[in-house]
Amino acid sequence: MSEGLYPYATIFQKHYLADHWWPIFWFLSLPYKLFPSPLTILFLNLIGFFVALVAMFLLFLKKTQHKFLAFALCVNLALHPYVQMALVGRSNSDIYSFVFISLAFCFYSYKKYIGYFIFLGAAFLCKEDVPLYFAAAGLWLVFIEKNRKIGWATFGISVIYFIGVTKFLMPHYNDSVSLMNFSRYYDYLGSSIDEIILNAFMKPWLVVGQIFSFSSIISLIFLFGPVLGFIIFSGSSFWLLCVPILIKLLAIRSDMAMFAKHHVWHPLFFIY
Repeated sequence: MSEGLYPYATIFQKHYLADHWWPIFWFLSLPYKLFPSPLTILFLNLIGFFVALVAMFLLFLKKTQHKFLAFALCVNLALHPYVQMALVGRSNSDIYSFVFISLAFCFYSYKKYIGYFIFLGAAFLCKEDVPLYFAAAGLWLVFIEKNRKIGWATFGISVIYFIGVTKFLMPHYNDSVSLMNFSRYYDYLGSSIDEIILNAFMKPWLVVGQIFSFSSIISLIFLFGPVLGFIIFSGSSFWLLCVPILIKLLAIRSDMAMFAKHHVWHPLFFIY
């Protein structure tokens, strides 16, 4: 991509955007063209994470009104074992969606809604499942934050964008094959995205069985363990905000369900 060549992923034998929706890589190819080295990618990841930490600190400070507590949460996040594994173990666009999500909600917390929607749009360029998290967060804004205008706008934009990308844009780059790339990770709930969503509600025992599987319980311990003390003093709305975590927890693919490598970034933001 940095050389202006056709973005064909040889490992998947398809167009890059047919595997995942990550136009963000076109922007990342610019600095890589100037400094073509794996260290460039690592450097960009670290810079991005630092920016996210600053945004999270301002967000924590706004919510807690306590500098030491906000700083403690940031240190806790930086030392989280999954963060170390994700930063070094495997580079992926999820780190940048984590950055943009952090910036979006930082702007939201300070009522800078233009900035909020700018970084919402930037996060959408990182992967096709990002709008699902914003859709859930939009409902949280409506029913918990009581910000109906911004919440419904977030929900509506997220749903429309998600459908457009997964139903039209990604199939266009996949020889017009209508395929939800991630639906195979939930095939125990159905063979199509419609069946998966329907059976998640109509056959709850399948969902409960996956949540209480051994791998899921271990994942939850590692995810929530470092912030258990903070969770005890959190309100009930915390659990609603963590609902998007189920998107990955319910996957049958082990590195997704156990939040290995880059799959941890989205859940970590909502937890913290």
